[in-house]
Amino acid sequence: RQRDFRPPVAQTHDRSRPKTQPDRNYTVDGRFQDRDLYGQSPVEVVFVNDNDNLTLSLEVTPLDDQNIRISKFNDPFISKQESEDRVSARFGDTVASPIGQIIVRKTLYMEPSYREIPIRVSKGDLKTIANMYRGAVKCEVTNQQASVVTLSMNNAIPKRAEDVLNTLIEVYEQDAINDKRRVSISTAEFIKSRLEVIGRELGEVDR
Repeated sequence: RQRDFRPPVAQTHDRSRPKTQPDRNYTVDGRFQDRDLYGQSPVEVVFVNDNDNLTLSLEVTPLDDQNIRISKFNDPFISKQESEDRVSARFGDTVASPIGQIIVRKTLYMEPSYREIPIRVSKGDLKTIANMYRGAVKCEVTNQQASVVTLSMNNAIPKRAEDVLNTLIEVYEQDAINDKRRVSISTAEFIKSRLEVIGRELGEVDR
């Protein structure tokens, strides 16, 4: 994916950042290789005791409209016996598991064809993933005479690359707006302080 954008001027935005989970992968077994469900996963897993440094995984198997089975836990800090636990739960429940409390929610992509199909959920170390994305994103100034920067990113999932680039642009824009706001506040405070000094000096002259 490739995006061109111009550094922003201060303005308000009425759009929300895409809900992405850059440290999560949702996959199912495919005919020849795992099929990535990015942006279309029928489940969303929330790790209640989340930690950016955690690397772990599990399987969620939908049994029917309400019930699931959670299994194949993987975490460097649990035993082999704990990794083989099977936990029965319902969608939306807060569940105690060997890797901490988790919540599994249905998404709009849930359909009957996913019943009895294990969905592999993995969570990576956020710092490592950020470095991976940093290496994948390319930034180029295509025209020195114009304030246009071209961002591009190669990824096996085009939608993921698009979301990463869009998020980068939104964060850049928000940072630029915040910087302008800080400068405006500092300028206003400086002017106010100078007016106070001038006012005192004029008062002394009058006396």
